[in-house]
Amino acid sequence: MKKRAALVLMLMVISLIASACGKAQPKGSTAFIDAGLLEMQVPDPDGQEHRLGDVVAQNKVTLLNYWGTFCDPCIDEMPDIEELSAHYADQGFGVIGLTCDVMDPGNKRNEDNYQKALDIIETTGVTYPILFATEEVQDTIKANMFPTSYFLDSEGHILGDPVVGSHSAEDWESYILEHLK
Repeated sequence: MKKRAALVLMLMVISLIASACGKAQPKGSTAFIDAGLLEMQVPDPDGQEHRLGDVVAQNKVTLLNYWGTFCDPCIDEMPDIEELSAHYADQGFGVIGLTCDVMDPGNKRNEDNYQKALDIIETTGVTYPILFATEEVQDTIKANMFPTSYFLDSEGHILGDPVVGSHSAEDWESYILEHLK
């Protein structure tokens, strides 16, 4: 009886994980392009609007790192991502940090989370662009696990599978090198 209960529990956990991960955009997808994500305007910490496609087009490969101010693993990996961004910039690699919880529904800025984001940017020393996902962007990306990251080519095509969860500098470097080939 215990074995059966353990098996049922294990299958439930696997099913839950699979369904959560299944919401991410698939490998090689043009889903972001098709949904108009690259045409969307998103604000930076200074309130300046940026068209996502313009930022992506500046690089051969862009890491779109979707994170939240509530997510300690997201914050912990930011200094490593910053270092790798600087190291591989001359090879056409760039990063966009896209914060999921600064803009509330209706695209009103959540002042508490805005201040947290500013503090995180300062504390981590991040210099790559940090942008605040609007409601429309959040609805398009549909991530439900954080961090969730995508590698995009200069036209916005998704390269490889989404990278879900926090990773070491070594892991990030291997992903970057794989996509810069």
